[in-house]
Amino acid sequence: MRGGPWSQLIGAVPLARFVAEDWQRRPLSVPGGARAELFSRERLDQALLAISRAPAAGGAETHIRAMFARRGGAAPAGDWMNVFEASPAQVAGLLEAGASICVHDVHACDRELARLAASLKAELGFAGRVGVSAYLSPAGEGLEVHLDAQGVLIVQIEGRKRWRMDDRPVVACPPANALLCQGGTSAWTEPLDPGRWPPPPARDPGSFHEIEMGPGDVLYVPAGTWHATEAITPSLGLAIYFAPITLPTLLENLLWSLFQDRPEWRAGPPVAPLLEETSGALPAAVADYFSARLAELRDALAAIDPGGLALGSLWRRMLVAAPPPEEEPGGAGETDADAPIGEADLLELSDELPVTWGAGVDRDGRPVTCIYRGEDEIGLSGDARAFVAGMMQRRRFRAGASVAWADPARPARWSEVQAVLEELCRRGVLRRAGGDPAPGGEVARDA
Repeated sequence: MRGGPWSQLIGAVPLARFVAEDWQRRPLSVPGGARAELFSRERLDQALLAISRAPAAGGAETHIRAMFARRGGAAPAGDWMNVFEASPAQVAGLLEAGASICVHDVHACDRELARLAASLKAELGFAGRVGVSAYLSPAGEGLEVHLDAQGVLIVQIEGRKRWRMDDRPVVACPPANALLCQGGTSAWTEPLDPGRWPPPPARDPGSFHEIEMGPGDVLYVPAGTWHATEAITPSLGLAIYFAPITLPTLLENLLWSLFQDRPEWRAGPPVAPLLEETSGALPAAVADYFSARLAELRDALAAIDPGGLALGSLWRRMLVAAPPPEEEPGGAGETDADAPIGEADLLELSDELPVTWGAGVDRDGRPVTCIYRGEDEIGLSGDARAFVAGMMQRRRFRAGASVAWADPARPARWSEVQAVLEELCRRGVLRRAGGDPAPGGEVARDA
């Protein structure tokens, strides 16, 4: 794989510029940005076959939706088009009938798309969910004006498609999708409290700008941006979506990591029968319980370093996606991961799942360096940040050369480094590799 996932999608736009200028701010069109082999109709057919045979892997809820757009008439809230679930066997007939087909979370049935979503999530540093859906549309069909609750990165795979869209979001991080109705009104597609969530501002579609997408073209559409689509020719495209994780959800995970070892937090409020309750006040035992837990919470939150290991570990875990679908049995065995490592062995970081790392101090104030691969967290005692930084920077290296990456104040022995490297191989962070050595222990790679 050449370069990171971002360079494969939008190599012409640096990721840092995209985050600073476009992310959640404005649409971005990049003609010819994606590589041609990213996906195909043949791989979609294979995914449909997999869906028909067995449930999707990785916890994703892969399902197929058929959508018939309502044209020329106002749609009531929540019913802006005819949408229903379909089976893989129905797809061909529905396309002939004029339906657009969405295969939601197709990445759960396609190993390469799953790896792309996981790697893009890590490279972008996005703590929410990243998934991939495939859209098939017959010529002349598409979706009427609507906005989505999550940002999407569209990659046109086959055919041509016309997009009409606003030049900016009308609502930040919307709570649901919304549709533009006749008469200049708008409505959420889900029942929401109108006092808290009034409908998003409507916009005149006549002011929208138009983009025609062909194979390899990429389009970023921020959440909350009005847009409509129409296939000019039979069309296949991918929608890489970014569903944010809310701060309350993140804090819930933080609280559990802080207090899961305390029985008072696991047990919940005490039993307090209300048979003789007459005052309407909270029972004293319950009030005392809340008072004690809130005091513990205040103390714990006050002790947290915003840039420290506790939040850093939590955030890095949020950058992990579900593992890709398993390959068919066969190929190389797993014995290489258990074999002893020699100083002349060539090693490289595995790209099966994103690998990140962080350093800080534990609850007792001792230095610790953690490596994260998927849902696995590997703690290295002591200040191993120089060693891990060297490994992450080089990515492919001669095993014996890594001895020199240790902290100069505490020179490492080969036996110590060997034990760490062998553990990282067993945990899937490293693997044996081939290549020609380069100066400094780094191994030359293809550009």
